[in-house]
Amino acid sequence: MERIDCLIFGYRLVSVEEGRVADASSILLKQGIIAKVGPDGRFSVRERDMKRLSLAFDGRIEYRASELRGIPGKIKSFPYKVGGLIGGGVGVLLIILSSLLVWDIRIDGNINIPDSRIEYELSEAGFSVGDLWLGVDRSEIETEMLGKMRELSWININRRGTVAYVTVAENASAGDEVPSAESGYSNIVASCDCVIEELTVSSGIAVVKVGDAVKRGDLLICGVLPEEAGG
Repeated sequence: MERIDCLIFGYRLVSVEEGRVADASSILLKQGIIAKVGPDGRFSVRERDMKRLSLAFDGRIEYRASELRGIPGKIKSFPYKVGGLIGGGVGVLLIILSSLLVWDIRIDGNINIPDSRIEYELSEAGFSVGDLWLGVDRSEIETEMLGKMRELSWININRRGTVAYVTVAENASAGDEVPSAESGYSNIVASCDCVIEELTVSSGIAVVKVGDAVKRGDLLICGVLPEEAGG
């Protein structure tokens, strides 16, 4: 079963040289390209990722891509007028579904962790493309993700229309100096001028609220030091 965004926006089946499936999977993973491998060894790649795939494979792996599939591919296969009518009907259907489904997940803030790894862990936590927004408890998913991915120190899932914007913060690498217990508690300030759209506080005291406009350097959350640490 293909992802709903692949079916709606189009995808291609990509076949690589015999014995190079594992190498191709590794390259795609490093590039953050989501690609499902079928029983026949072919990758299902979103149409919008094909250019990135071409650049990633260039000179390293030979590949062949199928014709465009999904709804866009079906529409192209019909005569012009029939395709236009079908396209119009699909457009109406998309408008109806637009407020009900998660159509895309966009990830920001990750440096060392690829998008594909975070998307996989999100799907394991019960959040993926095609899910109903009404059935998504974002706070619960965020908590589960922090428990599963020790590499993350923070994660926030925002909704804008049909798109889920997942912002993460990675933990410092193992080679970095480990902060003392006292330095682990600090204030959180704004990194840029912005308007607060959503606020989730796991510890500390929020000094702003949703809808507030803040400037870079403004205090957002007041850190809390427990009594046993001298607070």
